[in-house]
Amino acid sequence: MAGFLTRIISNALSSAPESPFRKLLSTHFSSDPQALLIITGAFDINDHPNLHLALQAYIEQTGRSAELYGVGGGSEFAGISLSRLVSGGGG
Repeated sequence: MAGFLTRIISNALSSAPESPFRKLLSTHFSSDPQALLIITGAFDINDHPNLHLALQAYIEQTGRSAELYGVGGGSEFAGISLSRLVSGGGG
């Protein structure tokens, strides 16, 4: 029975379309993003503008660039997370 379930799950995963975010991150990091750690941080709502300005100043330095990708959706019960986007579970 365990072998049967393993084959069913393996077949389902192999036929699922690749997440576009997984593809972007795989290219950027030259490795499987599911093997990388995801580190989170919380910022007080009052510090969000400061974080935005810091990122903007960093990106504007000579030799740096950035691309902006939007994420919409989510559901009433499960928000969007980087791990879900990479695994194909959202986005």
